[in-house]
Amino acid sequence: MKSVSPRRLAAIAFLVSFFSLNAHATHFGLNDVTILLPLPPIDQIAELIAPAATGSRGVLLPKDIYFRFPALDSSFDAQTLYDRDFKVIGIRIDPCFAEGSSTTCRKQIRLVWQPVQEVVGATVTLDAALHTFYEFNDSEWNELVREWSPLAKGNLTES
Repeated sequence: MKSVSPRRLAAIAFLVSFFSLNAHATHFGLNDVTILLPLPPIDQIAELIAPAATGSRGVLLPKDIYFRFPALDSSFDAQTLYDRDFKVIGIRIDPCFAEGSSTTCRKQIRLVWQPVQEVVGATVTLDAALHTFYEFNDSEWNELVREWSPLAKGNLTES
């Protein structure tokens, strides 16, 4: 039996949370679905989602955008944080985000990035974070749910 990678674990956590919601619910609460990824053993840190990972729209956190922000932690080299340490540690699934008094629904996934490092033989995160927002139209959202639905049925095999 294969071990489940952190990426696969994130997908499983999403599906368990998302599909356990009432299938007929049309309104979601203020905190819809948030997944905090477990910190992996040291030898699996590199398997966490990194900024340079690509999705259907390209790089998840392009380097040129990352470097527009002030340094998250001045005691660490920003380039090293981006290239080696920055990882997704949380995912927020919001099928109906409405900001302020707006009634317009926007389907979003937000990724929470933190530097993940080895310190004295343990996996830890630094107290600094960046959130990125990804919006989906109805077709893209439905495709995302369709692609992940086998996991909700217990299909945990690597593809």
